Amino acid sequence: MNSRKPLTAETLRRVAEQLAGAPVTREQAAGHTAVFEPLMTAIARLRSLPLKEIEPAVVFRPEEDES
Repeated sequence: MNSRKPLTAETLRRVAEQLAGAPVTREQAAGHTAVFEPLMTAIARLRSLPLKEIEPAVVFRPEEDES
């Protein structure tokens, strides 16, 4: 699995403030971190799967309306 540092409340708080201009309290950051960290861990696990050469079962190709 890819090595990644766990998301911390302080990192989340600083990114929200510096990049998004949205100040977040330490309590809010802790709550958001509790939600985002498991999601980021799951995404890292998915990225580690050997799926590069596998095509999706269904391929969507939109068709133009001829009318």
